Amino acid sequence: MLLRVLKDGFATKLQAASTKNKKDSAGKRLGVKIFSGSQSLPNDILIRQRGFKWRPGINTHVGRDHTIHSNIEGAIKFTKEYQRNRKITTIHVIPKVHVNNKFRAPMPYCYHPELYPGLAQFNPQSSEPCTLETPVRVAKQRAQIKKVEIDQQIVLLNQRLTSVDRKELQLTLTEEERSNKLKSFIDRLI
Repeated sequence: MLLRVLKDGFATKLQAASTKNKKDSAGKRLGVKIFSGSQSLPNDILIRQRGFKWRPGINTHVGRDHTIHSNIEGAIKFTKEYQRNRKITTIHVIPKVHVNNKFRAPMPYCYHPELYPGLAQFNPQSSEPCTLETPVRVAKQRAQIKKVEIDQQIVLLNQRLTSVDRKELQLTLTEEERSNKLKSFIDRLI
């Protein structure tokens, strides 16, 4: 009996093992953000890094976590140098010839002279006056366009109706009632 216990062991179940290597953190998204030849704006992040894998060059500055930012708007250029058997990559921002092509200058704000006569006197004076239309005119133009579209849709619906449907409509309705009914149907669709 004693030999059997020593041979098989005392425990009936194995004890669970514990590990200390279960933790993991999210990636920090380091690396080059704007590549060579691309355009950058002032204060764009060019590279996020720990330490100085890439060195700041002309028209760049370094943040407190070694992030390299651009000082001006321009094109990105990488250069490589070799010092003491080490490769050093430097990033530069070459100034743009035509600055700020990305964003157009905003149009000057103009008040409508008929709607706001008191504020319209402060409108910017230029060679071309502000071309503004009154909302009433615009609404009338839109109504005319909508009427033309409705008439075109009525013509299309008339063409799509089968001969049986036409006969039923002609028996029950006059031409004027029929067009009014079609217009109301189209208004519900719109």
